[in-house]
Amino acid sequence: MRLRIGGYWYNFPPDSYGAFCSLQQTCAVTILDRPEPDRSREPRRWTVQPAPTRTSVPFEGAVLLDEVQPAALASLLWHCLRAVQLWADTGITQRRDLFSGLPSRAREIAAEYAPSELSSALDRIFGMMEHPDTSEHRPVAAACQEISTWAAQSGFPGTESEFAEAGAYVLPKDADAALFAGRGARRAGALDRAQRWLLAAGEFCTDLADENGTLRPVKRIG
Repeated sequence: MRLRIGGYWYNFPPDSYGAFCSLQQTCAVTILDRPEPDRSREPRRWTVQPAPTRTSVPFEGAVLLDEVQPAALASLLWHCLRAVQLWADTGITQRRDLFSGLPSRAREIAAEYAPSELSSALDRIFGMMEHPDTSEHRPVAAACQEISTWAAQSGFPGTESEFAEAGAYVLPKDADAALFAGRGARRAGALDRAQRWLLAAGEFCTDLADENGTLRPVKRIG
């Protein structure tokens, strides 16, 4: 007796047909009796990671010293970046004595080496360092974004990303600032940080509702 099973032909003794049919019925019953999978579990929820913290590098802002020329301008921008980061990390009530003043010759170096596009942004950061307890957050964040935009136009992707993220740290729940930081990180090749900033921007959109509860649109992610 020949039987076809799974595309193959097999030879069986004549007296084995009954045993084969019995085995086939047993297998069918086993399959039918298999318990249904447990579908009572709650569906897995999407969890958005928090916005990234400052990355571990030889020292914070080191990329500025590698990218920006001349060295005097790189050093000035590095001091400004570190000052903004420290100011953002410090509680409002503890900022009065945060700085002892501007670094020596800061304004002279800015006047001599900084391009005109940076003048307004640097003045706001200098004002923050001179009056850390009364400076407002949005002007400081805007100054960081202006420096980031200048760095992008000058071909300094690491500097662009550092100042874009500094602006987002100054405004830690602002969707536009997080979106700006995500774009900067993406252009610098830090794709993991870019993804986390962009996801955080989506989470922060709830802070953008107007008095009618309508969300104003955030700039297109691109």
